[in-house]
Amino acid sequence: MRLSAKLALSNLRRNKRTTIPFMLTSALCTLMLYLVISLENSAVVSESFGGAQMQMMLGFGELVIVLFTVIFLFYTNSFLMKQRKREFGLFNILGLAKKDIAMVLFVELLICWGVSLVAGIGLGMILDKGMYLLIGRLMNIDLPLEFGISMPAVIQTVLYTGAVYVLLVVYGFFMVNVSSPIELLHAQAEGEKEPKNRWLLALGGLLCLGAGYGLALWVQNPMDAFVLFFL
Repeated sequence: MRLSAKLALSNLRRNKRTTIPFMLTSALCTLMLYLVISLENSAVVSESFGGAQMQMMLGFGELVIVLFTVIFLFYTNSFLMKQRKREFGLFNILGLAKKDIAMVLFVELLICWGVSLVAGIGLGMILDKGMYLLIGRLMNIDLPLEFGISMPAVIQTVLYTGAVYVLLVVYGFFMVNVSSPIELLHAQAEGEKEPKNRWLLALGGLLCLGAGYGLALWVQNPMDAFVLFFL
């Protein structure tokens, strides 16, 4: 475990050009999750005029942010893994077993998760009151500003991001185990493949886009618009 930790720290420093953007993406997603969940669980917001509707909106927003967290982190992590396949192949040829490589990968992701939690939740605690001011301005009410840490927001943010990182670990283990050392070594030399034309997906995207604009023009009631916006 100690060797895995040393290798993980060394790898993160050596690949900082790709790991830093990944950690920044993770920290930003963590920040947004904390802010939304903190406001959603705020007694000050719930007891204010229109607070129930605001909490419902924040609840929808929480689901959307979780979805985009999964998408963004998987996208940035897959790019990072592709850049490092040759490195994993070299480790394997030099005598490091696949389970050891998987352990190094696990420690790396654990470090990234810890850094993103500290940065995201820490910054979220600082910006939390600014969000209260913004919500109060949008609702045209005066919300009292009291410094505090939302423990439900901390717990839920840790659980949500932890679940995403578990999926990233599983994906990393799968990629390392199914690839041979030779495949890993030559992965970067393959280059990018020409993208295929996906006409069915393109047509579906155009239809969804048109339906979205149609709903935006058709709906007049603000609450109906709010619900259909997330659809």
